[in-house]
Amino acid sequence: MLSGTGIKIKVLEALSFGIPVVTNQRGVDGLFNKSDNGCLISLDEQAFASHIIELLQEDEFYKIKSNQAIEYMRNNHTVKKEYEVLDAVFNNR
Repeated sequence: MLSGTGIKIKVLEALSFGIPVVTNQRGVDGLFNKSDNGCLISLDEQAFASHIIELLQEDEFYKIKSNQAIEYMRNNHTVKKEYEVLDAVFNNR
């Protein structure tokens, strides 16, 4: 992701399926919660690789991150939640 702003739809899509996301700081731009959301933020290549290896080798860690992803989506990005945000924007002009 070299350009663009806001929420990365590919990140939300993965999280909605309970798939943990390994990314850099830009990959979580626009997310309401930057931690405990199923994303692993890597500051360099070594951390990126380490996160991937940990997810592949540690079943319990994968399950925790997967559950965090699903909970994050349920708490922040359901249709109902999105309409609440839109209602707040349009009703408080």
